[in-house]
Amino acid sequence: MKETIQTFIFSFFCLSVLLAQNLKTCGEQSAANQGTKHTEVLSKTDSLLNILKTTEYDTSKIKVLLELSGTISGTSLEKALIYAQRGLQLAEKIKNKTGIYSCYMSIGNILAAQGNNQKAMECLTKALKIYEAPDNSQNKAAWKDNRKKIAFCYSSIGTVYWQQGNFDSAIESFFKSLKIYEKLWLLSKYWLIFIYTVILLPYQGQVHM
Repeated sequence: MKETIQTFIFSFFCLSVLLAQNLKTCGEQSAANQGTKHTEVLSKTDSLLNILKTTEYDTSKIKVLLELSGTISGTSLEKALIYAQRGLQLAEKIKNKTGIYSCYMSIGNILAAQGNNQKAMECLTKALKIYEAPDNSQNKAAWKDNRKKIAFCYSSIGTVYWQQGNFDSAIESFFKSLKIYEKLWLLSKYWLIFIYTVILLPYQGQVHM
């Protein structure tokens, strides 16, 4: 209980800081900018496809495929999934740990957006296991980066649980993510997961599958 209170006190502090920093920028996106954004997406997609054709190194191809997946996800989840899956195949072929993690995360989030929660959870869980095991050989920067990856996994898993109506598991996953972001002092990530958790608290104990 004490840890929960401390978490919420810290959370309200984070929210106040972020609201003060971002209040002026809220609501500035206009409908006119949407057409421009769509054009930019098409242009960036063409550019990335050209880069993919000329890129020689597999690690670079994985990054381009992931960027393609992220860029096109707003217009076509099906194409985004194909690019992410191509990236995963390549990452597994060369045993690129970071690439495998990133591709599983992308695939999991795309599947969740498509409503395929079961397969989404499978992919996100695989991504989590890649960095969840402790590694004492890491330096501080690598440790921090791995913890951020784990926190992102938990937040994505929490979102899938939320979509399934499994609110208790969603809250549990969000709190795991919150604790990591709190320790790393990542306020911009922390406040978003905190809001998700607050929204779900009234539903705690009401699990619907």
